[in-house]
Amino acid sequence: MKIDVLKLINNLLYRECSSYIPLGLKGGKLGIAIFGALYSEKVMNASCRKRATRILNDIIGNIELLSDNFLSGKMGFGWGMFFLINKGILNFDSEMQSLLNYISRLSSYSLDGHPFQLSLDDCLFSKGIYKLKQRTCYENISRYIIDEELIVFVDECENLLSCKIEKIYTPEELTLQELNSVLYFLKEIKSRKIFPFKANLLIGKIEELYNKQKKKSFVEESVYQILASKEYNLSFNGKEMFEKLKILGELGFYSLIYEESRIFNVPFYKLIYDEPDIERNILKILKEEPVSLNILCGLGFGLLNLKELYNEKEQ
Repeated sequence: MKIDVLKLINNLLYRECSSYIPLGLKGGKLGIAIFGALYSEKVMNASCRKRATRILNDIIGNIELLSDNFLSGKMGFGWGMFFLINKGILNFDSEMQSLLNYISRLSSYSLDGHPFQLSLDDCLFSKGIYKLKQRTCYENISRYIIDEELIVFVDECENLLSCKIEKIYTPEELTLQELNSVLYFLKEIKSRKIFPFKANLLIGKIEELYNKQKKKSFVEESVYQILASKEYNLSFNGKEMFEKLKILGELGFYSLIYEESRIFNVPFYKLIYDEPDIERNILKILKEEPVSLNILCGLGFGLLNLKELYNEKEQ
């Protein structure tokens, strides 16, 4: 059944990929290309791989039209390229390296007088997320240089979480979406042993700020519980089917950028347990109702990480 949903998502995305849609990672051509590349690897479909390559080449040809941000711009494109290189889907050749060097300068730390590294457009710790992904594709001295920048970004996290600027900024203003992105960054810093002691202290600070949050959307609360290794206790009860589908799409997208399959898997399996017909209902909506690119890509990203997908493919 899950393979059937993925096949339908692939077909719908192919139909939607026109010249009129944006180029970026979320709700744009880059998201479609990454889904197509991952899907082609999962089902060994050469035509999907070629289609994803064509879309990527189209984005590269129009790279100057992109903003600098993560969700819809150049930084998200660079993150996506490093993601696919790390998966062994793209080659890190000289041409690609030259393009990514250009994009990487956007995420480099600069003493520009602005104390915070959160993207106002994305509400994410975008530069930190990007730099972590860049690090996976470099070794030796290049990785050392990246680690030096990451250490500076940890200090920026401390500013975000601890420092007030009278009448301008207070850590309590951080949204849960922003806190989640900083939490992901710090957990990665800790696990990679780059600056583990300070990262661990700041993770504790995030929990303090989380407990003060007054507005917690279902999606962001769900992401936090998984990233913070809390016992998942959210319920979909009372939500309409299309709203559940939208939530799954958002969680699938977060499972991609935070590379944590449980962000999607845990609530998805809970939903299946509560509603055994949920997959048939999802298929029905996808066939009969207009569904946004955000939902299609996010749902696809989440489903592609399910372990039992391999069993369905073999059958």
